[in-house]
Amino acid sequence: MLLSYAQDLTNFLESHRTGAQVVAVGGYVRDSAITEIHGSQAPLKDLDLEIYRFPTEGLRTALQDFARQRRLNFLEVGKSFGVFKLSLPDQPGLALDVAVPRRESQQGPRHQDFAVVGDPEMSFPEAAARRDFTINSMGLHLGTKEWFDPYQGRAHLDQRLLKHVSSAFAEDALRVLRGAQFMARFNLRMAPETEQLCRTLTPEFLSRERIEEEFNKLLTKALYPSLGLEMLRRVGWLAYFPELAALVGVPQDPQWHPEGNVWVHTCMVVDQAARLTHTAPPEVRQRVMYGALCHDLGKPPTTQFEDGHWRSRGHDVAGEQPSRNLLKRITENRDLTEAVVRLVLNHLHPHMLWHQQAGPSAVRRLANRLAPYTTIQELVLCARADHFGRTTPEALSYQDPGGEWLLAQAEHLAVHNQPLQPLLMGRHLIERSLSPSPQFKLILAQALEAQIEGKFQDLAGALDWLDHCYGKL
Repeated sequence: MLLSYAQDLTNFLESHRTGAQVVAVGGYVRDSAITEIHGSQAPLKDLDLEIYRFPTEGLRTALQDFARQRRLNFLEVGKSFGVFKLSLPDQPGLALDVAVPRRESQQGPRHQDFAVVGDPEMSFPEAAARRDFTINSMGLHLGTKEWFDPYQGRAHLDQRLLKHVSSAFAEDALRVLRGAQFMARFNLRMAPETEQLCRTLTPEFLSRERIEEEFNKLLTKALYPSLGLEMLRRVGWLAYFPELAALVGVPQDPQWHPEGNVWVHTCMVVDQAARLTHTAPPEVRQRVMYGALCHDLGKPPTTQFEDGHWRSRGHDVAGEQPSRNLLKRITENRDLTEAVVRLVLNHLHPHMLWHQQAGPSAVRRLANRLAPYTTIQELVLCARADHFGRTTPEALSYQDPGGEWLLAQAEHLAVHNQPLQPLLMGRHLIERSLSPSPQFKLILAQALEAQIEGKFQDLAGALDWLDHCYGKL
């Protein structure tokens, strides 16, 4: 539907003004080229159009007319440099972003420190020269299907090469993180000269919001997150995320981790997590992916050589603070942070509980310890990625008996995707003539613990437990 509107708008504008040209740019064009070259296809959520040789004032009026005719929402985003948005009333998440080409000049180190002026008379190669990578510098005429590719973007996609367009790349350090997520999403390698340019940039003036957006794409939209993480290591950007940098070179016992050090293992784990959560809901994928990234952050301070083996005793508990520190650099999302911390603290439990053949109370307690931020289902995904992210024979055969056992036990107890639901509630205490007081919280907490231990399984049993512990109220 969005593409149909874009094609209609192309015809409308080009017939409205002689010599005008409408060119699709950005992610849609890049993804269309990837589809043609490699066969994969991404869902279309927005589409960027650049309008050449059409004065901004006239374009504004024409877009308003088109929006009225098609019953679209019209919004002027950047009045000073000609940026407009047309969205579907019933699907506001689907939008056409329309703009005239722009001239930009850097006035300072921050993202906001650019003077931007719309210039409809620019040529396409001139406008595209300021884009970040050649794969994003292409254009496509939606009517004639003519490609505009002055910087060999299609050839570079065919070669799976990520290369900067021009020296303007260095004006925004965020492009280092953008490069990482493009490599991870599209299975690309970075040109050596682009890597060298990335080494000269620092994230000093990048806002946390912009960093978060790129990290989210790196982890939640990627086929191979490790490609982006490895690029960040090569260009020295792990120094700005010291909790990740600390993983590099930390040894592991080859009996359990023949693949190598903790950084190597972590890169394998995030790739496995991406594979395991490929069809999961976005919020589940996000929690599991960040959990996979952080799961072994406690190993650097706990790793010691003992009795001929490398051991990291207590690394699960030690991982809490570095996980919080890392996520604080990336996001203000408290719920995500709390979920990741719980995954890190408990990522060894699927194997441990299976090995112990733990009883129902241990499984129920685990579910409640994870709640309300994450679940046993998500913990099993994270732990499974940890288990598969190594080169032992069991991992290479994708066998996960611990995770399968725990998930089966949790499903049987109905706590696989939620905590144990308390049977005894405050209203039951009131019905027994107990007035609301601070004692309520203590009684209900003791009741839930008794329920976890299996001392009762229904409300009648809960009331009997209450009478037995506190007498007839």
